[in-house]
Amino acid sequence: MKNGGLLKVRKDLNLLSAYIGDIVHGHYHNYSKTSIITALAGIIYVISPLDIIPDFIFFGFADDIAIITWAIAKISKELSKYEEWRNSNVHRMTEEIEEVPYEEVF
Repeated sequence: MKNGGLLKVRKDLNLLSAYIGDIVHGHYHNYSKTSIITALAGIIYVISPLDIIPDFIFFGFADDIAIITWAIAKISKELSKYEEWRNSNVHRMTEEIEEVPYEEVF
């Protein structure tokens, strides 16, 4: 896999992690149960000590990358919808943060 491919997997994994985090923390409500189960199954497989190909073997992470890539591809429409929601809310939250008055405490 070329370096650009690994960067995409990393970006997608970060998005998947944020997706799960926002659902768990109650920030994101418009998700499908099938998508969250698929996302969690992929993450659990990656962090699980039981693998099809043990991680200590050369290319041992190939199955982890394949599983997480599959999970991300399976819920790609859901992740795109979440990413739009996240980007619009980041701008809104940034505006709210700028409006909070600052008071020095010394």
